[in-house]
Amino acid sequence: AGTDEEWLARCRRRGVTQTGSYVFKIDEDLYIDSEDPCTANFTRFLNHGASPNLRVKSLRAGRDGKPRVWFQALRDVEPGEELVWDYGESYWSES
Repeated sequence: AGTDEEWLARCRRRGVTQTGSYVFKIDEDLYIDSEDPCTANFTRFLNHGASPNLRVKSLRAGRDGKPRVWFQALRDVEPGEELVWDYGESYWSES
């Protein structure tokens, strides 16, 4: 926990960048930043696809009180097939 400044200082000490490339919006005021490889997993590399084979689900707070994100297959996925999901219209809109 801590302030944004404390989080930023911890990232800089460990050499973690802050590009914003791995941010996932859970709710209007809650985001998960998966840029730090110490706290993220392979799902941060899942890409957008026009014909997605996954859908994303999220909870503001799981049983442990922390936000949760997971992916569910929309259909059977073939071995070696890339896992992709639809980022949604808001991702592509200019802000």
